[in-house]
Amino acid sequence: MRPRPSSPQSRSYGRSQYGGGGGGGGGGFRRGAPRVFVCRLCASRTEPDYKNVAQLKSFIGDRGKKILSRRATKLCAKHQARLARAIKRARMLALIPFTAVHEE
Repeated sequence: MRPRPSSPQSRSYGRSQYGGGGGGGGGGFRRGAPRVFVCRLCASRTEPDYKNVAQLKSFIGDRGKKILSRRATKLCAKHQARLARAIKRARMLALIPFTAVHEE
């Protein structure tokens, strides 16, 4: 038997059936297990507190300027928002500096 010719609608023209096209990024279909994480603060049943400077410093970047993202901190949305508020309060009360390096 001869193979049946494909119709123009079924041609993929070099694209993956899952979208994206093989470049970097581009959403689409992900293979493998979904990313599941447990919030560190939910697991330990603690809340971010502006007075606990040692806890807050672990969620700030090495230069002291930026609050780390949810992807980096592995926190849920509720605790990330509370953490940001606690860091901002601690900065306003001068418990932690706004930057680690003073530039002149």
